Amino acid sequence: MMIRSITHYALEALCAQALEAIIVIDMQGCIILFNPAAEAALSLCARDVVGHALSDYAVLQPLAACLSDADNSQGAIRAMLPLASGEQVPVQVIALLDGVPSAGEDLVENLVHDLKVPVATAKSFIDLLQEVGELNEQQMDWANRARLKMLTMVDAINEVIDTFWMDASGRLHLQQTDLVPIIRKIERESSDLARLRRVKTELDLPADSCTVLVDATRIKGAISNLVNNAIKYSLNGGIVCIALRQEPGLITCQVTDQGIGIPAEELERIFERGYRVRSKGTERIEGTGVGLAIVKTVIEKHGGEVFVSSTPGEGSVFGFTLPIA
Repeated sequence: MMIRSITHYALEALCAQALEAIIVIDMQGCIILFNPAAEAALSLCARDVVGHALSDYAVLQPLAACLSDADNSQGAIRAMLPLASGEQVPVQVIALLDGVPSAGEDLVENLVHDLKVPVATAKSFIDLLQEVGELNEQQMDWANRARLKMLTMVDAINEVIDTFWMDASGRLHLQQTDLVPIIRKIERESSDLARLRRVKTELDLPADSCTVLVDATRIKGAISNLVNNAIKYSLNGGIVCIALRQEPGLITCQVTDQGIGIPAEELERIFERGYRVRSKGTERIEGTGVGLAIVKTVIEKHGGEVFVSSTPGEGSVFGFTLPIA
């Protein structure tokens, strides 16, 4: 059995980076993922064990016994697996329930943390290069390319978290939230990407607060996605404006860019999961094609609507509306 959904590909990518031995099984108990750490620790090859049950291999049989004794609703165990050498190896076994990791978002958060730390460390070392001494033009170009790659990796990691959230629980943790400071923070966090893309960001926000009942984490992620997309697709620089409007019963947030724009025939599919506009100038823009689908899911779960308009060669406007209870 192959892991086919975006969520499963993301899980495979995350587990590949994990230092702990991780084995993922399906609802029938067959192994569908055996990460490199498990291969090294257990001296088994993934291509040999995938498709087989844990009990088919003597070294893995204790895991099968532990899993059968575990709470069925848990569907995940951590165990110290004894080896013939006398060593004990920590192994995590995760069951997919209805195609979603039983360990849920906690598992993803832990795996993602293992990726975020080295990425943040690498970026900090890149940022320190100029503190050591002045860089020549070529060195500065290399450093900026490395910064862009780090920022792209951070975006991809965040999309992994959101994708799991969509496919797993999709729960919202609602609280009264002022969107004005959230948008100001997003602009600060996107400043590195904007500077490297030679884009200027502008804010058009209410003078006072703009409070609405939302899941602050999810809404921040949705707005960040729109802002980062606008910056990435502004290949020739320009201005990205983040605007927020409050009307009776309604809040509107929109992000306007002066980028390459989107052909009319592409607009109706732009929020589909996995769909990416393919046109001249976009070939080297990295992305998974799930960001806008995440935005749409987040907004619709809040009872709102997304919208987009665009003119090729002039720019795009992406945004959403949220009801005020």
